[in-house]
Formats: sequence, C-alpha cells, structure tokens
Amino acid sequence: MKRLVNISFTSSASNFEADVKLEGESIHVSHFGCDFDIDVMRSLIAEFDGKADVIGLQGIQHGTRIGSRRMIHPESQALLDSVRHSIVVTGDLLRSAYLPWAVRELIRKDPAFFRKKRIGFYSGALEMGLAQMLSEQTERMVFLDPYLHVGAKTEIRSLPGLESYLRRVTPFARFIPLGRHIRPRHTRKSLLGIGLGDFEKCDIFVTRMTLLERFRFDHLKGKTLLVDYVTPGVLKGLHEAGVQRVVSFAPRLPMEGDQERFSFGIIEGLLQCLKPEREPLREDDILEFVDRFGLKPQIAIDGAAKPQARRFAFVIHPLSYRQLFRIPFLKPFKGMAENFGSEIETAMGKIPPGFYGKITGVRSEATGQEVEGDFFIVYQTPRVMMKEAPEKMYDVLTKVCVKASERGADIIGLGAYTKIVGDGGITVAKRSPIPLTTGNSLSASATLWAARDACAKLGFLPSFKLGSKVRGKAMIIGATGSIGGACAKVLAYVFEELVLVGRRADKLLEIRSEIQELVPRCKVTLVTSPNAAARSCDLIVTSTSSYDKKVLDIMAVKPGCVICDVSRPLDVSEEDAVKRPDVLVVESGEIELPGDVKLDCDIGTPDDAVYACLAETALLALDGRFESFTLSKNINHRKVIEIYDIAKKHGAKLAAIRGHNGLITDQEIALCREHALKALETWKATED
Repeated sequence: MKRLVNISFTSSASNFEADVKLEGESIHVSHFGCDFDIDVMRSLIAEFDGKADVIGLQGIQHGTRIGSRRMIHPESQALLDSVRHSIVVTGDLLRSAYLPWAVRELIRKDPAFFRKKRIGFYSGALEMGLAQMLSEQTERMVFLDPYLHVGAKTEIRSLPGLESYLRRVTPFARFIPLGRHIRPRHTRKSLLGIGLGDFEKCDIFVTRMTLLERFRFDHLKGKTLLVDYVTPGVLKGLHEAGVQRVVSFAPRLPMEGDQERFSFGIIEGLLQCLKPEREPLREDDILEFVDRFGLKPQIAIDGAAKPQARRFAFVIHPLSYRQLFRIPFLKPFKGMAENFGSEIETAMGKIPPGFYGKITGVRSEATGQEVEGDFFIVYQTPRVMMKEAPEKMYDVLTKVCVKASERGADIIGLGAYTKIVGDGGITVAKRSPIPLTTGNSLSASATLWAARDACAKLGFLPSFKLGSKVRGKAMIIGATGSIGGACAKVLAYVFEELVLVGRRADKLLEIRSEIQELVPRCKVTLVTSPNAAARSCDLIVTSTSSYDKKVLDIMAVKPGCVICDVSRPLDVSEEDAVKRPDVLVVESGEIELPGDVKLDCDIGTPDDAVYACLAETALLALDGRFESFTLSKNINHRKVIEIYDIAKKHGAKLAAIRGHNGLITDQEIALCREHALKALETWKATED
C-alpha cells in the first residue's frame, strides 16, 4: 500500500486518515494541519520524508506570478527543498489546469453569475489568473492582500491596482517571516470594524480553503462564496453564519473511498501515486488523467438560494406629441397638447435621456430564473428623431447604454424608432458597454404568431404551420424592411403565393431572390403599391416606418382578410378600420411574459402585455443569452424561429388579439366573419 501524507499550514481540527483504492492501487491518506505554526510543518516534513511515497504541502505561498516572472517566498522554497526522499506535490499543477476550466463551465451554464457583480478576493496574489479571467465579466473587484500580508487596514479596488501593488511589494515580502502572513489574530476581528467595508460589501467572495479557515464568517452572511474545496465541518459553519451559496470545484476521481475532505493537493498526490517511483507529475500527465478518468468540471453549489435575478434595460420613447403627456411631469400640461403640441414636441427633443421605471417579477417557467429590467426614456418623437442626424441619436443612445450598464444591466433593447434610425443598432452596439438587441426577431415572430391565431379564429384559412402549405395569398407591406423581410421569408414556407410591397425595386428583387433560394416553389409577386394586389390577399402584414403617410387603401382589401399591423405608430388608422367591418385589423407585437410581472410606469401597453421587442430583451436575459441577438435592418429568419422557441421554452405567450379599441372578443370576430361572408358574395377578386 502506498502512503500519501498531506501537511497543511491550516488548523489541525481537520486532521484525518483514510484508505482509498484508485485503479487497483491501495493508498493510505494522512492529513495533518499545523495550526499556522511553521515549526510544526518543518517537524512533520522531517518525520515523514522517506516514509511516505508522496508528501503534499499546502497553505504556504508556493509562488506569485507577476507578468512573466514567478516569485516564491524563500521559506516556502526551503520547505519544498527539505523534502529530499519523497515526491512532493502542492496541488498547484492540478489547480492551474482544472480550476479555470471549472469556473468557465460555471459561466457557460450561468452567463450572468459574475457579470457586473462585486467580487472580493481574499488573496489576489494566489488567484491572479482567476482574477484576470473574471475581469472579462466585471471590473468591480476588491483585493485583501495588504491586510493579509502585513495587517494593513486597506484594500485594493482594481485589478491594475493589484498588479501595481504586487510589483512594488512582492520583492520585499521575502523579508516577512512566512508565519506572520495571514495572521489569525487580525482575521478574528470583524472586517467591517477595522475599516475594510468595501470588501464586506462584495456580492461574491473567492478564496481557498486554506485561507478560509483563518477568517470569521460574519462578512459572508447572505453572500456567495467560491472556494476550491470545503470540508464538512467548515461547510456547517458557513451554513450557521447564513452564507447564501457555497460553490466548490474539487474534482471527483472514480475510486473507492470518501472524497469529501480531499483538497486539490490530496487529489494531485493520489495521481502522483499512480506514477512510477521518483517520476514527478507533469502538466501533460494531468491532461492524460483527465482523459483517462473522463473528468468533467465539478461544480458543487450548496445552499437553497434561488438564482439571482438577472438585469436588462430597455429604451422607450413617445410615439407622438400626444404621448408626451403620458410622461408624469408633463401630465398637468395635457390641456396644452392641441395648441402647443408641436412646440413642446420640439423642446422635449432637446432633453437628455433619463431613467423612467422598472419591470419586475419576470420568471421562467422552465428554470425558475428571474429577471428585472430598467426603462430608460428618450424624449424624441419619431418626427423629431427622423429630422436628427443619425450621429446625434447614436450619442443619445450610447449614453443610455452606459447608464444601463452602470445600473447593472447585462443587455439592453431598443424600442420603436430608436432601432430604425441610422443603421439599425449596429453603431450603438459597437459603442455600448453591454450587448444590444433591437428586438426585431421576436417582433417578426409575434407578428406571425398573431396572424396565425387571427386567421384561425376568423376561419377563412386553415391553421398553418411551418413546412405545410396553405392555399392562399399573403402580402407583406414593408417587405424590404427588417421585420417585413423576415416575415416574408417565414411566410414563404407557409403560403403558396406572396406579394411583396416596398418602395425600392432593387431591394424587392433582392429579397425575392433570397426567398426563391429558400423556397423555390413559392410564387412571389413584387409591387410598389399594395392596393391592386390587396383585392385577392387573405393575409396582409404591414411593417413600415411611414408614420405620417397612408400605406394602404382599406377599401381595396378583400373581405375576410386579416391585416396584422406591426408598425408603431400603426399603419392602419382607427378611422379606416371602422370603414371595413368585414376585415379583421389586429395589432401585433405584444407578448405576455411569464411570472408575476409588474410595471411601475406607463409604457403604452396593457397591464398584462409588453412590446415584443421588450420581450425579446427580457427573454434573452432569462436564457442567459447576453449577446447582440438582433442587429441591423436585415433579420435572419432563423433567428425569428429561434427566439420563438426561447419564448415557448420560458413560458411567454402571445397577448390576446387586440385592435384599436383593445381586446377583440370572439363575438366581434364572429360578427366580422358574418360581414365578410356577405361581402364576398359580390366581391370581385380581379385587380383593377
């Protein structure tokens, strides 16, 4: 039987003996703590050197890497050199390969785990590599190194600050006796009480078990702790202190025996026991053992805490000068809308953007993950916005993105005309500190969702599904735009015939070529005016930016047709809709998010629904997809389908079918059908 003796600078309260069997090799494991006494450590090394096959040394500074230089305390080096007859391991070889891998896996599973959080490192010197990796997630880091090294009541509040500190201090650390580093007499006090409050305010703490034992746990109450491994005794103490979550990463080997108390040093020692005598482990051996044992990142999350709410932001703006008077501080002046609306509209366009309100309670039915969002308002109406130079609007929106990031948002969405101006979000996304989406993928998806439900209820078309053809004709007004183009590509899989309407002939030819490559059997007709072709269409989707122009003659529309209007402001006026009781005009783009959703402000939607572009932003946050999902004025139709799948996964639903006057009841739809059947008796489908 081989023998592994692990000697740690930490408390002797965790001493243990264990017998394990790994790949047929029987190994006796002994773990000894030295109660922070360097002389005890020296005596234990002398006692077991040569008697143990492998000696592990833990809890001493094996080295700090500063740039390309690696510096080690001379006493630590002397302890390592004093092991003359046994093979010595420290756990650092395994830790350096495995721990970053495991943390990256944690980020992959929960992309918002570290994002924008305040992270406190007990020792930045020991965790420099991990700190550099997490700097991609957040800049809010606090390091306790000066306090640990010499008891200085100060903190380091940035990664560059830590690097500067280590360059200046590490060369002199060799003159401080190793036993004085991380002195227990300092760490038995409350950190807050000695002026280290910024460290205590962190959301997540990162440390090693060999450091954790030297601290009180009062500063960890309600917080998340990341530790390389944790013993059952210490875990119990963390629970009693009210720690919210304990995340540990020690790998588990396929062997007989209890591994709960095994540190990285012990596991590395066990792997060393599988090597031939006097042949030290190398990095390649670690990789070979990972493959041989099929090791995967182990992430043990202890604690019943629910996932922390992820944060997003969304940009809104008034769609007309009348909507300006929905803004709380302008409501008292609503009576001035008719006489001075134009002047107020122009003046409000010069006001900087600001925080408007919040949405809370969005909760995934699939994962339980929650998100909450901040609304930011820009005061320009579409009329003012379209007169502004794109660069000015880019600056306005970039400032909003920065504010949203400072408030902790992980992603931001653009609403209404903010996603139309300029290049459809591309420039703003490049300047934004957080990912940005226009929401147009879900806007397109919700349009088709609403069209399907409305057509099914009206009853003139059979239910249509992707991949099965409907004998009918669909028209897309604004087919050269982002939402219209995406709708056209998806509807090509459903309808036998499409009519594409746009102002530019070249863009119409381009999108028809794209559709014919995707669905060669779909007949596609191109027109620049919709009125003649509307006489034979069963479904019309309108998605334009013509906020002050009529895009369709309602009297030319076929009885029984469903018009799905996704434009904001709407393309089909209420006055026109009233003229045709035999045509069903529905508003598209509203989604019911899952959970007990609450808004503390008026964004222009019913209480139970939000705009689809807002819903896309919230759903991406729910799914941990912090990426610029939808940008530019060209939407990938596959993303329209993908965001629909994400919406269904988390429990989002299409809001009830609505028209100009709110909810459209089944009775109203039945009445529309009666009018349509009567009108069809004399209707001529031939084009004028």
